[in-house]
Amino acid sequence: MSGTVSNAVGGSMRVNIGGLVLTTPVTANGSWSVTVPTANLINIVDGNLNVGVTVTDRYGNSTSASGAAIVKTHALPQLGIDPTTLLSALSIITNGLAIHGESRNVQAGAQVSVSLLKTNSVLNGINLTGTVQADGSWTAILESSLLTSQGLTVLNILAVLTGTLVSASVTDVAGNSVGVSAGLTTGISLPLTLASLESQSLTLEESGVSLETSHTAATSHETSTTHDDSTLTLASLNEVQSTGASATVNTPSDISYSIGGVAIVPTDSNTLTGSDGDDLLQVSVLDALHIDGGAGTDTLALSGEHLALDLTALGLSIDNIEIFDLGASGTNSITLDLARAVCHR
Repeated sequence: MSGTVSNAVGGSMRVNIGGLVLTTPVTANGSWSVTVPTANLINIVDGNLNVGVTVTDRYGNSTSASGAAIVKTHALPQLGIDPTTLLSALSIITNGLAIHGESRNVQAGAQVSVSLLKTNSVLNGINLTGTVQADGSWTAILESSLLTSQGLTVLNILAVLTGTLVSASVTDVAGNSVGVSAGLTTGISLPLTLASLESQSLTLEESGVSLETSHTAATSHETSTTHDDSTLTLASLNEVQSTGASATVNTPSDISYSIGGVAIVPTDSNTLTGSDGDDLLQVSVLDALHIDGGAGTDTLALSGEHLALDLTALGLSIDNIEIFDLGASGTNSITLDLARAVCHR
């Protein structure tokens, strides 16, 4: 934090940030600055924060000012897009098309900016706006008048809408922004909270479906996994490394598991395909449209941070993956429903 004052050269500034008091001298040109330690910033809770400053000149005269700031560094905004069902061309042309979604940690009344994206389409670049409701839901309407003005009819509307991507973004009351993109008909879900993860885990257990977890590695397929001390250095970006049939991958803790075959990283942003053996497929971003492990016992490893792998909202298609490794960051997550869990067993 910094600023300037008048008639206080040789004096001092006292800054009070939510109870944290910092003092700094006023320089010869009247400027001042203080640095708030990271540890103190992290400990500031979300909400309104009072900030006060007091300047004292070298003669002991003082004056003060204060103001309020909004802090929001923990409950950051999240956004989801619901899948849109394209059933009736006549209904869409007559009534328009509603694009729905959800948000979390976003104030009611916030505006969601929505864009439609499809190369060589009359709808490419169309911008819409939705408003966040009290329950976090939002809706953006693609008006029928807009559709007909683009020359769309019952004969071509479904073909034009099919394959369209939806990009949505929103900014919370403190200025934090989030954006997501997904297929119009596939959507993308909100990230799971800890409470919903525990609830889904309990539901799966009650249904007789067992999910084996080990540190940050999640498996949904029964394998002949072993636990020993052998290690394998994971392949770096754009490397392909042969590991042999009995190699193991070492996790950042004392837990490791056996994987054979090759370690593969993506070279094509749209497709990541394994071999006929046991493979380790590594991704640092979830922008691939199709991931296929192929034959064998294959592992998909998330090597990036803050990756939300959602197996229930598959604009991203994942096949033939038996083991999911959430990585060492502790910030990655996986979403799967009962059907996907059974499919991967």
